Amino acid sequence: MNRLLGMAIGAVLLAASPAYSCCLFKCCGKGKAAPAPVVVASSPAPVAAPAPAAVTYVEQKVVTYKLEARVKQVECTVYTEKWTDQPYEYTVMTPSKHTEKRPVNKYKEEWVDQPYEYTVMKSVAMSEKRPITRYKHEWIDVPTVCTVLQRVTTIEKRNVTTYKQVWVDVPCEYTVMKPVTTVEKRPCTTWVCVPRTVAQAVPVSTYSNSGGGYSGKGCCFGWGGGCYGKAPPAATVCGYRTVCCTVNDRVAQTSMVDVNVTKCVPTVVKTTRKVCRHEAVVTVVDCPVTKCVPVVVKGTRKECKVTSYVEMVDCSWTACKPDVVKATRKVCKVTPYVEMVDCVIHAYKPVVHKATRKVCTLVPSVVKKDVKYTECVPVVTIVKVPVCARTTAWASPATTGICCAKTIAKNGCCLFNRCGW
Repeated sequence: MNRLLGMAIGAVLLAASPAYSCCLFKCCGKGKAAPAPVVVASSPAPVAAPAPAAVTYVEQKVVTYKLEARVKQVECTVYTEKWTDQPYEYTVMTPSKHTEKRPVNKYKEEWVDQPYEYTVMKSVAMSEKRPITRYKHEWIDVPTVCTVLQRVTTIEKRNVTTYKQVWVDVPCEYTVMKPVTTVEKRPCTTWVCVPRTVAQAVPVSTYSNSGGGYSGKGCCFGWGGGCYGKAPPAATVCGYRTVCCTVNDRVAQTSMVDVNVTKCVPTVVKTTRKVCRHEAVVTVVDCPVTKCVPVVVKGTRKECKVTSYVEMVDCSWTACKPDVVKATRKVCKVTPYVEMVDCVIHAYKPVVHKATRKVCTLVPSVVKKDVKYTECVPVVTIVKVPVCARTTAWASPATTGICCAKTIAKNGCCLFNRCGW
């Protein structure tokens, strides 16, 4: 409830006229004269502060809302269960059984003798004279001539070339990088710190209290018009004081320094090196040489001579001739006939039964019930609001840069009493 009341008061004060909204954050003080705003000029020279503004209070109505718990009666529909007996019919399939004559097909088996014929292949032995060609092998000597390669070895003179290694001194040249050191002048930059005195104007406020025994100095920039957010107990007088400080400037100095520079100079060196060479040496050597010489040789060889002749030989074989045989066999003869048989038949007949059952019916009825709810009720409160009035002319915002231009022109003080807000 307190949170809603505070939010409503803040919304009303922000929506009020600009003349009322300037004193929200300790600008005009608590029932006392508002402290004079601090004016800082663009130049470091001190500027005189304007006279304090007059404060008046105006009564204003503020509407807030509070939550109240209330109770009201609401009509509700309630359904009540009502059980009644309801007659109904249902069908039951009842089984029944009876006997009746029905024809049945049956078969009678009878074995009878049946004559039949079958063919049998009967084997018969036979013989006859047949000519057969035979072959006779005979080995005979046949004269032949053949050439044979015979090996013959002779000694021949042949030249053989060999190589020997000879080391020879050959002149050569190669380049060597020889280091040479010289002294050269090179520029070198160093940095030196040079002290410098700087003067700066700093704003200073003086507090005085004739009856409270409080006096002192401090800065005049704080939240709410005092030092570090605390309002001073009495009027404040602001001024400027010149403060000197020493600043070190970094200055570059360039000087020429002797530097040893080493360079590599190519130098040609003459010398000799060992080179291996191969020289050919020819030598006459006796070499045995083997050659194959063809020689004609006469002789005889064995050959197989095949001679054919015809000879009559008795040949016997077995032949199969068909023979028809008559016989009888047993055959099953099936004769169909019809026979009347007593059959038991099962059937289901529908039977209707009557009965009663319980049925639930919902009966509606209107009932009044108490319902609790919360309602926002407006509350009118009279609040005294301080108003600041401008009494003296203010410096131009373009030259001072302290408060907003629109706020200074309308109200005469800043909304938060802080420069640049």
